Amino acid sequence: MIDFGTEGNSEVIQTFDISRINYKDAIEKAGDFIGLDISVLSTGWLRRKNGVLTTGIFSLDKLKVEGDDRSKSKLRLLRRNKFEQFLIDLADNHSYDNIFIEDTINSCNYETIRELVELNCIADNLIDKGVLNIKQLHREDNKVWKANLRKYAGVPTKILGAKDKLLVKNSLEEIGYDLEELKKHCVTLNVAEKSIQDLLDVMGLVVGTSYAKFMGAIKKSREKVKSDITVGYKVKQLFSVNEALDYARGLKKEVYSTEFFNKRDLKYNFSKLVNGIGDKYAFVISTMSDDVGLLGIKKKLDLTGSVVYLVVYR
Repeated sequence: MIDFGTEGNSEVIQTFDISRINYKDAIEKAGDFIGLDISVLSTGWLRRKNGVLTTGIFSLDKLKVEGDDRSKSKLRLLRRNKFEQFLIDLADNHSYDNIFIEDTINSCNYETIRELVELNCIADNLIDKGVLNIKQLHREDNKVWKANLRKYAGVPTKILGAKDKLLVKNSLEEIGYDLEELKKHCVTLNVAEKSIQDLLDVMGLVVGTSYAKFMGAIKKSREKVKSDITVGYKVKQLFSVNEALDYARGLKKEVYSTEFFNKRDLKYNFSKLVNGIGDKYAFVISTMSDDVGLLGIKKKLDLTGSVVYLVVYR
């Protein structure tokens, strides 16, 4: 079990870099949840319980192909019973807002589909019986959650020669998911390197689906945000973070403090930020002078120092 320490923070003013904001913001929108990337032999799982995020792998013994249909049926029943107990243990008598499960529709052959459907429906049955206390079940197609994940991360939907696994990895890394830390934990827990993809997929499933369901990604009526920092925003330059925070508090708006030290230009970073969380805040921004770009010319900013402190608001 891997703890990523995503307990909630009730303070109004938060300071993160741009990449760390995004995946946690999507995660928190889902409340307490369970995520499952179910395969025949192993299941990547992700759980948020009381604000603490944990992840891991659950493995099942391979279903033997030899024997008559009756013996195979008994083996399938044994696997279902083991998977059912795994879900009960994972839920740990806690009430959850959501459960996310990857749909089995794209599986490759009849036997695989049969086994996956049998496992996939167990969560539904446990919820119907009241064994699992989960408010809402989301079953999402593989291609759909990946498309939503890429959209959220700002990764192109088509990269020449890139495979789905690489695109999931790139998307998660772009929004701050620490792959190296994940690998270290997998080594500690003796999780096979090939199973790391299961953990990436279940995180991608939850983030992509949460983004689509709870952050307005697929709602046509969603209010359009102003993502261009050079148009329609007031900009005040201060000379320290504290001065900027004091000024922002005086605007009587909710304050959002962030740092952009990722070698991307300010216009790009700001666009990515407001598309993720909205544009209603008074933004306190710390960034490198070299990354200010066009805004520095338009607003005649003082770029003689190495770091610029700005309050940006509408």
